[in-house]
Amino acid sequence: MKVLIVEDDPDVREMLVEIFRAYDWDVLAVAETALALATLRRDSVDLVISDENLEGASGSAMLEEASSAGLLFNVGAMIYTAEPRELHVPDGVRVLQKPLGVSSLLDAANAVIARSARSSRPSRARTREFREEDSESPPSSA
Repeated sequence: MKVLIVEDDPDVREMLVEIFRAYDWDVLAVAETALALATLRRDSVDLVISDENLEGASGSAMLEEASSAGLLFNVGAMIYTAEPRELHVPDGVRVLQKPLGVSSLLDAANAVIARSARSSRPSRARTREFREEDSESPPSSA
């Protein structure tokens, strides 16, 4: 599986790269939404994972543009945020709440890919209100 990670914080980006590589994923990682869109136009990926709050642009706006351009056809997409608020994301984009646990992140990634593989039509943008029950919480440490 190939994942595109969109994260402007270099430490978080590197951590995500290491997590997915440890589980034998091919990883592409970029810091900006313009680079993410260029990568989606150039490379075939199975999954896009983006932070919502990126410097200069939002992850949700990037995913909307990618969807409108047909770049998310048969591509899973997830976005993560620390701030529960209304997000405008394309249908099928999974919203995760920070902090993220490794197992919940990987479980969500696999579920999104499985769902996108079954999809035979491009997604349409819609407004989605982020709700607490939509989030993935990290496993509790005992």
